[in-house]
Amino acid sequence: LRPSYEGDPWSHACAMARVLDRHPRLVQVGIRSQSARERAIADELGLPVFPAHVIHAMQERGEDWIGRIVDATDPEVYVTFDCDVLDPSVMPATGTPEPGGLDWRQVEALLSRLCSQRRIVGLDVSELAPIAGLIHPQFTVAKLIYRIQHHGYSLQQIEAQDIDDCPASYFIDDASFIDLRRTAAYELFELYYPEEFRVWDQSTCDGLIFYVDR
Repeated sequence: LRPSYEGDPWSHACAMARVLDRHPRLVQVGIRSQSARERAIADELGLPVFPAHVIHAMQERGEDWIGRIVDATDPEVYVTFDCDVLDPSVMPATGTPEPGGLDWRQVEALLSRLCSQRRIVGLDVSELAPIAGLIHPQFTVAKLIYRIQHHGYSLQQIEAQDIDDCPASYFIDDASFIDLRRTAAYELFELYYPEEFRVWDQSTCDGLIFYVDR
């Protein structure tokens, strides 16, 4: 949420601040690293923040932490999923691994409820940084996107233009220049989704940006 980092407003650390330039609503989930300035901005703007340690504590007490998160969202939601929301034991292949993250079952349960109760108008997955010789992180991301689609995400509902020259570009992390066509994950996509991928024009959404991060 910081407006700039080391004098650069377009730094990777300022992505959500630039989102807020266009969209006033944002829900943050799984946060484990936040500066005092970012906390102050969230409080000032009234942005719901669900830190990972709060989620873990609520789950241990048997509280409906997923319901709290979903209730904070609007009827239409754009999901931006940073892989580092997952604990490094699940997702080691990321540039900013942070202990204490969510596990696979927590993420699966959250996205399942979100997809069943909200209209998902778009999705991006970022922060995957493949490690040579380690394949499971790419398959984890592939399975994640597959499961979101299974839970009700429909590319056909999105008004968008075709990407003829790069069908996998929908799942590229532009900040890190990670192209899933060069990973085992793309082979899985190609197997399950031979049809052409489509990409969403974010300017068409008046709803909420749903941020899942470390």
